[in-house]
Amino acid sequence: MSDPIWSALQNTLTVPYTDLQVATSNFSEDNILGKGGYGVVYVGEWKHTKIAVKRFMSSGTKGAQHGTPPLSWTQKREIAEGTACGLHFLHSIGSVPIIHGDVKSANILLDRHFEPKLGDFGLSRDGKVEADADEKSPLIASH
Repeated sequence: MSDPIWSALQNTLTVPYTDLQVATSNFSEDNILGKGGYGVVYVGEWKHTKIAVKRFMSSGTKGAQHGTPPLSWTQKREIAEGTACGLHFLHSIGSVPIIHGDVKSANILLDRHFEPKLGDFGLSRDGKVEADADEKSPLIASH
């Protein structure tokens, strides 16, 4: 049986590290696009294409540093599905849906059974349907 995630990874582009160093001016501070809980993201240009690069940290994730084994692909899929169900619930609850406003991995908490729980509703807002449904809400992002 073929795993679709594994199949997708087999077609992933591999870029030599030296090319990324050149593209980001050796990960120069002038090329920093943003900083977050998972590290620094750099902007650069590679083969005439704008790219964003997160530098690989050999020490691994916070979980790996504390001896926690990595999640399996099945666990990751189940967490993604559980998160999607939670968001669907918020979006379809009652007459006025709730828009979370800051969905990111740091705001998805896992219980002892690895069930996802949405956290940090500081940017949440009501999602009532406006008269002009084509009008877009401003995008809010954090890192």
